[in-house]
Amino acid sequence: MHNLQRIQAGERIGNFYMYKYAGIDKDGNFVVYDKKGNMIPASEATDDDKRIVGNGLPKFNASLTGNLRWRNWDLSLFFRGAFGYDIFNTQDFYYGTQGFTGNVLQKAYTKNALIKGQQVVSDYYLEKGDYVKLDMVSLGYTWKVNARFLDELRVDFTAKNLATFTRYSGIDPASVQVNGLEPGATGSRTYYPSCRQFILGLRLSF
Repeated sequence: MHNLQRIQAGERIGNFYMYKYAGIDKDGNFVVYDKKGNMIPASEATDDDKRIVGNGLPKFNASLTGNLRWRNWDLSLFFRGAFGYDIFNTQDFYYGTQGFTGNVLQKAYTKNALIKGQQVVSDYYLEKGDYVKLDMVSLGYTWKVNARFLDELRVDFTAKNLATFTRYSGIDPASVQVNGLEPGATGSRTYYPSCRQFILGLRLSF
């Protein structure tokens, strides 16, 4: 079990409290900064060398809805996002190095290729979680029929979870909790991916 955050009087909820990453040595082991700012092997570091290195609670959330109409056409867009926070990349920590027994991410042979030793909980795995998500797009067309038993017919197409714009390299950042006592962190390395939805609708008005 790894502790990622600390709740401390006078400090923000969601502070990541861990080692400050300083590099990888020639043997592939982590090097961190101690409490005096000196670079030391992670194997020699103690809890006193840990520090606040980020926060998993967004500074603000935002959403935007837009509705457009032109003749019989209508278009609705819904955006949302979160900004000013960090996410601990749990999947990268477990599956992102060659030392993991089982299938690994491509990062194990690219970004993390130099890591050969024991994993260390440090801000190396912290990433900016900021994102903007195009959460829903709905396009519709309405016919004015004015028939005996039918006044109006409408066809619409809706797409959900269409696109996410982020620099976070892990899973969908919107799926990582940002509330409670451990924001910006997942308690499990397992993950069920978020999916896109496509819905075709038909509405008849009598």
